[in-house]
Amino acid sequence: MPYFRASTSILLIIKYLKPHRGAHSCLDFIIGSIIAIAAILIYVATRPNAFRIERSTRINASPAAIYAQLNNFHTWEAWSPWEKLDPAVKRTYGGADADVGAKYAWVGNRELGAGNMKIITFTPNTWLIITIEFLVPFKAVNTIEFTLTEKRNATMCVKPCTSPVPLFQN
Repeated sequence: MPYFRASTSILLIIKYLKPHRGAHSCLDFIIGSIIAIAAILIYVATRPNAFRIERSTRINASPAAIYAQLNNFHTWEAWSPWEKLDPAVKRTYGGADADVGAKYAWVGNRELGAGNMKIITFTPNTWLIITIEFLVPFKAVNTIEFTLTEKRNATMCVKPCTSPVPLFQN
């Protein structure tokens, strides 16, 4: 019997001298977490720092007629789908109409939010760049460029929207 106890004791000592299964699991978890965090950081670092969304449409009107609607913020109420989201929207205008520096601000319901736009530069009947700043329900500043090109008795209106994408939003 003493021999049995000694061999059992030796086996128990050897068993406890080996690393515990829990220790391996904890170390594996820590190493796996470090690898996962590093992979996420590498992925984020390789992402572009800006986005670009582009839409285009063919409009049966001359570039001059379309440009007259785009470069005068007072006309946006008649055609912009955003204006339909809140019939009671409060609008304010500033700067010279249809010129560099012209401003338009709005405060609307939850769906429309609040923000402002400003004409930055233009080439009459061809090209218009505005900045649009959203204040509510989120903060963002985008640049919208309208390019008008006449094609077969109609106008192609191309509208890319670009904005920086900060790593961490405020």
